[in-house]
Amino acid sequence: MALARSRRLAATTALAVAVTAGGAAAWATREPTAQSSRALAVPTSTSGARSADPTPTPTSVPTADPAGRRPVPTRVVVDRIGADLPLVALGVDRAGRMALPSSSHVGAWYRFGPAPGDTAGAVVVSSHVDSSEDGVGPLSRIGRLHRGDRITVRTSDGRSYGYRVERVVHIDKTSLDTGLLFSRSGPPRLHLVTCGGEFDRSTGHYEQNVVAVAAADRP
Repeated sequence: MALARSRRLAATTALAVAVTAGGAAAWATREPTAQSSRALAVPTSTSGARSADPTPTPTSVPTADPAGRRPVPTRVVVDRIGADLPLVALGVDRAGRMALPSSSHVGAWYRFGPAPGDTAGAVVVSSHVDSSEDGVGPLSRIGRLHRGDRITVRTSDGRSYGYRVERVVHIDKTSLDTGLLFSRSGPPRLHLVTCGGEFDRSTGHYEQNVVAVAAADRP
């Protein structure tokens, strides 16, 4: 579905998520609350409370950067929607939110979380749905994905990791559990995320997130 030009010009925001105690079981693998609350914490957040920030707010950032010790994702390919994005490894911005490239045609892998090939947890990849510099991005089309569609993530050591879509959900930004989005436990999976829903001119943000949940191929 095409996005209005006014949205493309106005939206320099990508992805806003907020913590809630419920509403996530329908899209993610539910974990015990204690595990979810430990998964990722934001230096600038003391509670992981609800917000409408323009980018996802992880719940904890480790002191060591795991991206420096392993191959990192460099590209995500989703044939069904014609998406082929280079990826950069990013952490959090000065506000403690997940950092994203300004371009809607470049994605970010959350470098403090799991990487492709890890035996547990969610690999988080996201990008702007659109941007003022280059218009609508490929991830604007993830709502078209179907169960079983393949997503491939390539890494800096030349390997490719496959994932199969299990579901795609549209979630209000006040209803997405970031403890689950950035989880480090549970089965290996990919969370491909962007913005969706209506663009709220009063806040400068989209009202929803779109999350494609994909299970890792078995070795």
